[in-house]
Amino acid sequence: MRRMRRTLVRAAFAALLALPLGSFAESIPQDSPVHTDQLLADAGKRVKGGQSVFVVFHASWCGWCRKLDRVLAQPEMAAIMDKHFVTVRVDVLERPMKRHLENPGGRELLERLGGRGGGMPFLAMLDSKSTPLATSVDGTGENIGYPGDDEGIEHFLSMVKKAAPKATPDELETLRKGLDAARPAR
Repeated sequence: MRRMRRTLVRAAFAALLALPLGSFAESIPQDSPVHTDQLLADAGKRVKGGQSVFVVFHASWCGWCRKLDRVLAQPEMAAIMDKHFVTVRVDVLERPMKRHLENPGGRELLERLGGRGGGMPFLAMLDSKSTPLATSVDGTGENIGYPGDDEGIEHFLSMVKKAAPKATPDELETLRKGLDAARPAR
């Protein structure tokens, strides 16, 4: 009886860990990649009440992409991002053995938004018609990638301010604190 109860508790705990954390976490791509035109069209239809589209370009080999996913999926961060954005994840720049994971049209969209050659993750915030509002290309023309230093965090927050003008100072401070707490070790 005790062994059965322990097994049931472990199974319930494993099931809880498998639950999605929110809309940001639910944006993880399906098994068969969808064309980016369709992803953006679907996101544009889901936009409501002043939201924008947050596009995260990532690759399976990219550790910084996974770190950004974990940080933005934290409940306090996801609540803010989900309030102001519909998130779309676009898989690009995979190694030859994993090219099947790439979203068709992803490389072209990445290039059109100015992310070619800039590393991963590349971030873009678009309106519901896919017009760019802000990207992770900073004032020097470089992609900030993972926002893990002062300049990167400030640039990410400036992107949010441009694409989500209704974001409150408290929400921006919560995003800042979440990114600050997840800075890479020096």
